[in-house]
Amino acid sequence: MQQKGLSVALKAIVTGAIFLPVLSFAGTYTVSTVTDLKHRLETAQNNDVIKVDGNGGNNGIYSYSSSKYNIWTPDGYTNVATNYLLHDVENVTIQALNAAQKPVFKGTSINNGYVFYGQNVNGLTLKNIEFEKGYKGVIVDRSDNVTMDGIKVSEIGQEGIHIRDGSDYFVLKNSTVADTGLDRADRGEAVYLCNDRKMWNAQYQPSPVEEDKLQNCDYAHIYNNTIGPNIGNNSVDVKEGTVGAYIENNTFLLAWTRSELINFNAAEHPNTAVHFKGAEGVATGNTFNFANAPSAMYRAVSVDMQLDDDPALALIHGFDNWAVNNTITNAGSGVYAFRANSDGGATYGCNIGAPDYAPKSNGTDRRYLSVTGGDCTPPPAPSSGGSSSSSSSSSSSSNSSSSSSVGSSAGYTARVALPGRIEAEHYYQAPLENTAGNANNSAVTACTYYGLNVDVQNASEGTCNVGWTQAGEQLTYRVGSAGGNYNIAVRHASLQNGRRIQVAVNGVIAGTVSTNGDGWQSWTTSTINNVSIPTNATLTVTFLDGSANFNYLNVTSVGGSSSSSSSSSSSVGSCQNIAFGVTQEIDLRDGRCINFTQSLVGEVLQIKDSDVQGCDYRGNVSDGVNTANVNANYVKVTNMSGSQVTFNSSNSCDFVLIKTY
Repeated sequence: MQQKGLSVALKAIVTGAIFLPVLSFAGTYTVSTVTDLKHRLETAQNNDVIKVDGNGGNNGIYSYSSSKYNIWTPDGYTNVATNYLLHDVENVTIQALNAAQKPVFKGTSINNGYVFYGQNVNGLTLKNIEFEKGYKGVIVDRSDNVTMDGIKVSEIGQEGIHIRDGSDYFVLKNSTVADTGLDRADRGEAVYLCNDRKMWNAQYQPSPVEEDKLQNCDYAHIYNNTIGPNIGNNSVDVKEGTVGAYIENNTFLLAWTRSELINFNAAEHPNTAVHFKGAEGVATGNTFNFANAPSAMYRAVSVDMQLDDDPALALIHGFDNWAVNNTITNAGSGVYAFRANSDGGATYGCNIGAPDYAPKSNGTDRRYLSVTGGDCTPPPAPSSGGSSSSSSSSSSSSNSSSSSSVGSSAGYTARVALPGRIEAEHYYQAPLENTAGNANNSAVTACTYYGLNVDVQNASEGTCNVGWTQAGEQLTYRVGSAGGNYNIAVRHASLQNGRRIQVAVNGVIAGTVSTNGDGWQSWTTSTINNVSIPTNATLTVTFLDGSANFNYLNVTSVGGSSSSSSSSSSSVGSCQNIAFGVTQEIDLRDGRCINFTQSLVGEVLQIKDSDVQGCDYRGNVSDGVNTANVNANYVKVTNMSGSQVTFNSSNSCDFVLIKTY
């Protein structure tokens, strides 16, 4: 993945002031005036917590009417005045001092400036804050793992929330967005994920694709929100190039009651609430209330294919989406729960309150599948997976005697489809966690930390490992689709020989492996063979003796490539077995040869950017006869034959996302 912001010149100028580097340490600050708030944002350091008093400002309203920041954004907009600006820091939290008393960040008018703008702010959290009265509401560029929890965005001239320029793993939850598009309805999306292709496609831009404008904002998770009423355009617009947007358990109020919207020309009225132009998006468990909706609004969820105009990229967007288990209320004649009018692809069904419709599939440009019953279960939701820094550490682990409370709540909640790789740091629960030697340490930069006092550190192999283990400690992991027998390869290290790690499936012991004492970051793979794992199983890893570091489980179908090894990476010749039709993250250190469960003749192999190492895989993929270059973050390959391919990298990136269909 391209490091965000390295090619961006951000200029922030306030009359009479020049920003200079400020040397200070992370801290927790409480602010109660506009001046204090501006100062804390301007001087923010990594890991700062800024608590805003809901009784401060002017009766809880923080309205800045003096000089604004004039900024240059990666989208090419110049001198867009913003009231509140945060840039080039990581893991900053801005939250209400008291959740019951939300402060209001207020702009000056619906046709002037952004209320809040963040650029290069990986790990930003906005919690229990209201944003209102701006040309645009909350805008974020080139920032991974941004979370907005319990916020409200309203009284906005154009879009309410816009996540742009390669900002992956965005989370919006427990929030409200209403009254957007009041100045221009056709740009009044409540939530706008990424960029129109005109902002990054080489056919439209003089600079190379992805040089200045990043195309995809992948794996957003939007849930438990109320969106509406008075949304000028789509409630959620997922732009082409964006993968894996997951929209679940939201309430969409589609009514238009504001005269500013009603009086717009009918050509500007929206016709769909959730619009997928990207790939592999999911809309499930949502409620769409069509009461008082504009007359043009007739689709709760829709899909449209966007065929990229740049043949070098071979990108097709608008496929492999899901629209299932949604509820439509107050639907008039002609309203659809899911409707696709053109080329694209989606699985749809089990929607209540309105019919579904899609063109007949032809297997190529139109790939629509109607499902019922148990087939209406969509893929699992994404979890935060991009690291806020690409650096990694080879720091060693050792025993720690510090105590901590027992971990019992949920950590990483997503289920992993098998065959697949389960990262050590993606634990669901830690029922027997006895130490906290490195828990949530700010030095952990190579992965997202999921709490529960589990000891996590950067691993020398580029991701993270669990360490500081003591005898009897346990971690559990959730499996999604599976069914069959698998080989479980355990990646482990220790300075001591014979430290045992046990793996159980649904409480039944599958096997035990032992360390060889080569060092805390000298990784070895040991395999437990021929283990039966059903769908939705729970895997439990127990450290019988402690003093063992644990990196991941690589679970392959019986007959796969995993075998005991003392090497830090598998040979190029070993093959990994990969299921057909499922997106999987591949660690090429486990084998650059990939076996698929069916032939690729006439099929599509998608190769996409992974965020694990903070770099972009480049090279080629070959079946021994045909070769395809991988020179972009999203490549479609159609010339492979047989069921086996080999990845040949031209750089040091070891992770890719692949899918066949």
